[in-house]
Amino acid sequence: MCGGGSWNAAEPISISRPSRVSSRATRCAHASDGLSWQNRASMSIRSNLAMESPSYSFMVSACGSAHWAPLLERLTSYHRVALDQPGHGGTSRIDFRGVNLRRWYREMLTAVLDQLGIESAHLVGHSQGAMQALWLALDAPERVKSVIAIGTPAVAFGAALPGLQVLARPGVGAVMLGMPKPPGPYRRILEGTIGAGAVAHASDDLIRATYLATRAPGYGATVSRYLREMFRGPSDGTPEYVLNDDELAQIEQPILVVMGQGDRIQSPGEITERVSPLPQGRLEWVPGDHEPWLDDIDGCARVVAAALS
Repeated sequence: MCGGGSWNAAEPISISRPSRVSSRATRCAHASDGLSWQNRASMSIRSNLAMESPSYSFMVSACGSAHWAPLLERLTSYHRVALDQPGHGGTSRIDFRGVNLRRWYREMLTAVLDQLGIESAHLVGHSQGAMQALWLALDAPERVKSVIAIGTPAVAFGAALPGLQVLARPGVGAVMLGMPKPPGPYRRILEGTIGAGAVAHASDDLIRATYLATRAPGYGATVSRYLREMFRGPSDGTPEYVLNDDELAQIEQPILVVMGQGDRIQSPGEITERVSPLPQGRLEWVPGDHEPWLDDIDGCARVVAAALS
């Protein structure tokens, strides 16, 4: 279903489409189905699917799909497809060295849509996933109905992210990311990234599931190399990872940016300024921090559901 060896992200890609999506997904909110890109080496992408409607929402997290579990349970009017990021959970590790991330995520996300037979979908992205959703809305607009970007979208709005720059350092970053972490220190790391309130509200099972997603083989190297390329930016003259005003103005789909009131990766003024060029952009502040649905699941779910309706 999932796994495989390390895959060189710079290699050309051919798609092998599965004959069907597992019918178990119609009965189980967390049924899983493996989606593979077949190449000289195999890359498998793990998705969690819940199918109760003919319309699709496509969940792109910053890390493992387990983070979405409380929100998935409340968005019952849509098929929900949640992906593990490369190197997390059941998705293969990737060698991102020298890779154009924006192009790579366009190809990967459209390939997954193709394998599932989805022409276009609403994208719900968090953090890095929010940035990738905004890239796709701009670079493959025919595949994206709308975007809900939750939390500061990585560097897309120009955030500096100094804490992540440490993890992008060659050698030390992979070691720091990949080392085992006892429950107490891991919870404190989560508190520093998604907020103490979110961790306090999350169940022990959910915290454990998010930790296990970071124990996949090659996780540390995959994430560190991804971060290094993100901060370095493309070297081939293609569009940058930080979206400028002209690019934001070209995104025609409805874009809802949902920010936790405690998310201070960028100031409220900076976020407001970056949302303003979006033709159909809207900004909504909700209780919580960088992963606000864990702070106030019912309130955040109402905001997301209303944007999808």
